[in-house]
Amino acid sequence: MTDQVKEILSKVSQSDDVAHEFDSSILQRYQDLLLEFRRRTGGQRFGQFQAGLKVIEAVLVAMGALLGYILALQIFDFTTNLLIWSFYLVLLFMVVLTIRLIPDEIRLLNEKATRIRLVNLCERLAGQLALFGLIYDKESRNSDEHKIINQLSEYIPEYETLSEEDKRTIQNCLDSDIIFDDSRETNISLENLDIDNRTAERLNRATKEIVDLCTYIFAGGSFTAKLYLRTKMEIDNKEGIEVLTSFTKYPAPSDRPRGSSWVKARGNPSIVWEALENSHPNHVQEEGIGDYYNSVLAIPLPGRIGVLAITSDRIDAFVEKDDELSVRALAVASRANALQALEISDS
Repeated sequence: MTDQVKEILSKVSQSDDVAHEFDSSILQRYQDLLLEFRRRTGGQRFGQFQAGLKVIEAVLVAMGALLGYILALQIFDFTTNLLIWSFYLVLLFMVVLTIRLIPDEIRLLNEKATRIRLVNLCERLAGQLALFGLIYDKESRNSDEHKIINQLSEYIPEYETLSEEDKRTIQNCLDSDIIFDDSRETNISLENLDIDNRTAERLNRATKEIVDLCTYIFAGGSFTAKLYLRTKMEIDNKEGIEVLTSFTKYPAPSDRPRGSSWVKARGNPSIVWEALENSHPNHVQEEGIGDYYNSVLAIPLPGRIGVLAITSDRIDAFVEKDDELSVRALAVASRANALQALEISDS
């Protein structure tokens, strides 16, 4: 008797497993269908579709009581009432299923895509870090520095083409008798760099990757990254003056895609020049330090060819998070991306 019971229970269990697999298969196909529909229509239109379903759900729930009252009047025969109720319940079930289950699947899909993108970015940074650890030694730094800076200087506009205001700023920076009280008195606008759209897009894409990574490296907040490269501007056939020129910024307004650049000056150097001259990351935090940020981390690039400046709206964005490995990885990757985008040889 016991064996017969066990056999019956085993068959029932197998039947339940088959039914569960069958239901899961149907549900998976339905989810795949909706995800394909979302892919074809786009996220915004699918969002409108979901909003419409929520309205339909509310209407159906409200109509349930009314439908029950009408059918209770026995206007139709039993078979018709059964068909109406069946249609109503199936329709309500499909609407609720779409609203309740599919958004979760889409959320998980987006999270998976984000994780894959993050892993790819991290692998790229790790690869660049390992590569530069092999080929970038102390002997090559000094020999490459001046050559790279000269090539970078070819991208900046000539002194004669600058605005009168920027010319005055440069002349003031050349005057050894002037001591600046505010480092902002040493910034100029060099928007018209001699780089084509393809190069600008590659620089912008590389800077965006840095911003995407910052959210995970420094845990929270909104970030902006700007890449300054070291250049020399000739003035009246003289040796000229050095400028940390902003080659790319992300995100940036369309009317000022690169922002300000910083002229080298005595007295009160800017955060980025101080980081470059000290060859050490410079972390400054202060409420309202900038128009849109409260903290900045300036990271000198290997070979002292520039500075990566990362800003955040959070005043504690970089506190106890700017460890040597993260900072060095960002510096090496930024240098590699910049030279690759500008097609400048590192040897």
